[in-house]
Amino acid sequence: MHSTLHDWPDAECVKFLKRVKEAMTPGYSRLLINENVIPPRNAQWEATALGIMMLTLLSSRELTEADWYSLLQDQAGFGITGVYTAQNSVESIIECELA
Repeated sequence: MHSTLHDWPDAECVKFLKRVKEAMTPGYSRLLINENVIPPRNAQWEATALGIMMLTLLSSRELTEADWYSLLQDQAGFGITGVYTAQNSVESIIECELA
């Protein structure tokens, strides 16, 4: 998934993610999510401005790593196997598997 989940409120994302889980095979399938992961401090202004825009226009938001763990693990039931961020970038790959 690329830049999809940040367009929706968490409750809708959980619905999408649960449908994806239905198509996955335990021990085999991986879900790769390419999204912004906002750092807890010293975030780039472009990323935080986008977060404010998403909040006001779509009732959604840009997520921190802790927010992604909450959404993917706690709410949708995925296991996160890694979060990979390029140096000086806000975009990351979040690798998930069935929990």
